[in-house]
Amino acid sequence: MKNNNNLVLFSGRSSTVLAENIAYNLGIPLGKANNKPFPNGEMSIKIDTNVRNKDVFIINSICRLQNPNT
Repeated sequence: MKNNNNLVLFSGRSSTVLAENIAYNLGIPLGKANNKPFPNGEMSIKIDTNVRNKDVFIINSICRLQNPNT
């Protein structure tokens, strides 16, 4: 298997299961990030994982969540 030490994978709110499966198959943990909605519906995202000199991938769909309270 290829060395995946340089990869960091994050999940958006709509694709958590997909991102977890991809991370599992790559043998890496998901990156840590906190999502918090602003009152206007936009999202604030704080990345808690070091991504310096890493290849970063974000798994997320572009559709709106059906239930944004999840």
